[in-house]
Amino acid sequence: MTGALWDIYDNANDGFDQYSDGFEEIWDTLNYETYDRFFWFWLGWKDRGHNKHDAVRAIYQNTIDYDAPPTISGLPDRRLPMNFSWNNAIDLWFYASDAESADWQLSYTIVGNTDPNCGVSIDSLGYVDINPAHDWLGSSEVTIQVSDGLKTGTDTFMVETYFWVPTDFVYLPIIVKNH
Repeated sequence: MTGALWDIYDNANDGFDQYSDGFEEIWDTLNYETYDRFFWFWLGWKDRGHNKHDAVRAIYQNTIDYDAPPTISGLPDRRLPMNFSWNNAIDLWFYASDAESADWQLSYTIVGNTDPNCGVSIDSLGYVDINPAHDWLGSSEVTIQVSDGLKTGTDTFMVETYFWVPTDFVYLPIIVKNH
């Protein structure tokens, strides 16, 4: 417990502890209520609205695990015509959550892709982009992993391309001007 409080306080970054807060938020939490267990201190820390993402990592550095793993679920399947691409096809922030972290503190990785020709990538803003190989026709199961730096969660979605032939033609009249 003392080591966890020290890692919240100190400015030495090591291992999972990348937090340098000083004593102000510790003092604020201790003045909030009397604690006889470190777990109650952690609950008070969260109730006071202090930085949970970095503090839970400093606490974890001392083998105290209060970190809830991030979750990601409900990723929608995506279907698009052959030789088309789709930027920002999925907003990962909408489907992922973490009790201790803000959206921007989570990181995303593609950990599975049954056919790399589907051209799935994750951009720096947390969107899935789809840019299939030229003339690729098929489907691929893609697995995305979300991480809070300590724990991970995964979800899977499908990417499918289909051969598209326009069936409805629109005819525009041609107006010819005589000179």
